[in-house]
Amino acid sequence: MSQDLTELSIAINDTRLERIGNDCIEKSTKFLGIHIDENLTWKCHINHTKKKVSLALFSLKQVKRALSSDCLQTLYYSLIHSHFTYGIIAWGNSNLKSLITLQKRAIRVIHNAPYNGHTDPRFMSSGILKIPDLFIYQSLIFMYDYLFNRLPPSFNGIFTLNCDISNGRATRQSTLFYTPRCHSAFVRKLPLYFLPHLWNDWTKLIKCDSLTRGSFKRQIKVYTFNKYLSYVHCNHGSCVKCHH
Repeated sequence: MSQDLTELSIAINDTRLERIGNDCIEKSTKFLGIHIDENLTWKCHINHTKKKVSLALFSLKQVKRALSSDCLQTLYYSLIHSHFTYGIIAWGNSNLKSLITLQKRAIRVIHNAPYNGHTDPRFMSSGILKIPDLFIYQSLIFMYDYLFNRLPPSFNGIFTLNCDISNGRATRQSTLFYTPRCHSAFVRKLPLYFLPHLWNDWTKLIKCDSLTRGSFKRQIKVYTFNKYLSYVHCNHGSCVKCHH
């Protein structure tokens, strides 16, 4: 029989903890700037980020006629980009549609493009990653730092290499991370499960263990930007897309 959570009362040092949830007054709790909801949907945090980015985007639009594209891009990194990157490894594997829309608007403002102008070539020319790719980029850097012991000690041992499970016996997958089977779509999105899977997939594209951290970051961007549209030609409202 399921327990009615409304009947539970949890206290730490005689301080009662307030429960969060859709049926509570507080829908989420804020921890180190990240809004955490009851079911880890990250909707509260994404909505909070959306509000901040919308305000920053309004400021960007106000000065777009007075500043050059380079200055606008600098403002983008100062006012908007930081909101996209902060804690993205935790919340970035969720529904980002609303933030993607805002980021595209910002790119159009930077390049003085029409409201329906294609953004892929402008992302590439600016050297700015789309939010889903930014999530992948930050996640891979995290895993690189974990593999080479660059993270704080609190992260030690959260992932396991295949060679550690096989008692050091060399196999073709010895240098990959162990990933247990999972039949839950929700669990597959969690960092502890998703990150080692992501790393294992990318090692097929980039020889991560033979690169310096700087070279590794550059290789990720090169591979990602090569997927973007390299050319969009618009003529009297009709567009022809050419893939790189």
